[in-house]
Amino acid sequence: MYRVGTLFFKSAIAALVFGLATTACLPDVRTFVPSAAIGLQDGPMVSRVGIGDEGEPLETTLTFELPGLSNDRRPAFARLVVPSRDLRVAEEPLHIVIRSKNRSLDWAIPDSWTIPQKKRPVQVPSGDIRALLADAEELDERLVLTVTLEPSLDTTRPGDYVEILDGGDDPNQRPRLEICENVEDTFVGTELLGRPTKDSVTVNLISLIPLDVYVEYGTRARAYTWAVGKTRTMLPDVDPLLDRTPVEPIELKLAGLAADSEYHYRVRYRDAGGGPYLSGKDRTFRTARKPGARFCFAIVADEHLQNKLLHRHEEGLADYRQTLENVAAAHPDFMISLGDFAHPELYDGRDAVGQFEAHQRYLDQRSYIDRICHSIPFYLVLGNHEGEQGWRLDGTPDNLAIEATLARKKAVPNPSPDGFYSGNEKDDAFCGKRENYYAWTWGDALFVVLDPYWNTIRNPRRSNDRWDWTYGKEQYDWLQKTLHTSDAKWKFVFSHQLTGGTTTYGRGGIECAKHKVKGLPSFEWGGEDATGQYVFPEKRPGWTHGPIHDMFVREGVTALFHGHDHCFVHQELDGVVYQECPMPGDEQYRDRFYERGKYELGHHESSPGFVLVEVDAEAVNVEYVKTNTEGAKAKAVYSYTVTK
Repeated sequence: MYRVGTLFFKSAIAALVFGLATTACLPDVRTFVPSAAIGLQDGPMVSRVGIGDEGEPLETTLTFELPGLSNDRRPAFARLVVPSRDLRVAEEPLHIVIRSKNRSLDWAIPDSWTIPQKKRPVQVPSGDIRALLADAEELDERLVLTVTLEPSLDTTRPGDYVEILDGGDDPNQRPRLEICENVEDTFVGTELLGRPTKDSVTVNLISLIPLDVYVEYGTRARAYTWAVGKTRTMLPDVDPLLDRTPVEPIELKLAGLAADSEYHYRVRYRDAGGGPYLSGKDRTFRTARKPGARFCFAIVADEHLQNKLLHRHEEGLADYRQTLENVAAAHPDFMISLGDFAHPELYDGRDAVGQFEAHQRYLDQRSYIDRICHSIPFYLVLGNHEGEQGWRLDGTPDNLAIEATLARKKAVPNPSPDGFYSGNEKDDAFCGKRENYYAWTWGDALFVVLDPYWNTIRNPRRSNDRWDWTYGKEQYDWLQKTLHTSDAKWKFVFSHQLTGGTTTYGRGGIECAKHKVKGLPSFEWGGEDATGQYVFPEKRPGWTHGPIHDMFVREGVTALFHGHDHCFVHQELDGVVYQECPMPGDEQYRDRFYERGKYELGHHESSPGFVLVEVDAEAVNVEYVKTNTEGAKAKAVYSYTVTK
């Protein structure tokens, strides 16, 4: 006896330019979802696929109308995405079968979860099911596909099941069929540049299907000289990467370049195994500047995209899009995000379930930054909502800190030590080189990115002790060496937050950097307790270079750029600029964290916008370019200059 739940889908087609929360955003996908709410008044309808407690198979049938499609043309990719709050399985993964009239495909769902009723469900994507579309039938001049989800009886045990929701107008609670008609539509990560050096840059791509791919590049648009795939060749010879694994990153290093030069490139790709190569657009980038060269770079912070997608904050999303357009118009050499970028931690009050959902959250962000970072290399500074805190580690790979790290490394090509970059050389047992702190020189400036989370092994909000915020001794010693051995005229440091802060959440700027500023304890950053007594040697035994701020002063740091507090605040202390950077899209926060951070000194502006930093041999000019989504031209509302 089969227990059957049946859902009938009428057509609804949407181009997901900016995507649904927790679901990878496709460049151009046709999405078929219910045309009317099926859910009950007190919540969505729930079906189960698996084996009941009494041993009875549980299955669900889904029927889709597919207007505008025909059986004459096979799409490049298709998948089901089902929302679920409950997956219970004795031995992961749960194996189910997707069956059409004449065909069937296996679907292995990783992990287990139970999501509270008021929290958003997990969006569970299948693999490629385009083969099943051949069983779509003509019905009253409509193409209709019916599929059944049923348990794999060989591997599923009594009590193993996945719940599937359908209800309401909320797209996060409705199953859907996503169809990519063309190969180019399968890129969930289009061209993203990372790791630029004086003679190379890396292109990161992510597709939902196996691809053959290579990149052409040279100094003139569409008149390229070299190609890189498995190996680097001189055109017209090419040696493509073949049959690349779906969803895994494709990273191609464009090498053999000249310093301080502009280059053009384009991606060539095809469905693995045959057919002509398709061409991406011509893109550009610049290699590392030589000393004395003038350049600029852009900084954004606290994107918090997942909150905006979930709650449909259209104003905040419009702000974010406009800010990215404004960044592109400034033609920076690169863009740095100060973190809270992808939100594997605490999106809608819950963490990502497993690496696959953490990766989907990164892919949501890719659909935004890929709009400009095909030609503007991107660096990510870790924020607290990246979820890579040391207190989450448990000695296994099955915790958010490891899963979020692995998801980030797939989606964002941050640097690791290679001669041009220095940084964290340690190999983690579960995620290899972490690419979490690193430094490089560009023109007359040293750039240093820090991570205040991995070595923070006790949660300060629970311990109520802000001394628990720490970079850790290994990173601390590396920071001292990096600053001390650099002869760069300008030294810039980037950290999502200070280690210490005005609250246990690590908020604030110079008010908590030294006790003398406002009479507050300064912790690892300034080395003082609540009375102003210097206790750094007792709290950090063996740390011989003094507190962080004192190190900055001694080693000639020009500026610390930090985020976390969602506003623009320019401050200075002992010759060091402390620059709190704004959100690029803001609808809900405004100045809430300015107040909570106990900022009292310096110049303050509200979000949204970005910081543009112009550097040459004589001066550093910092501008706050505020975002205006009402059609007015972007302009700097505040600026200042640093000289030596």
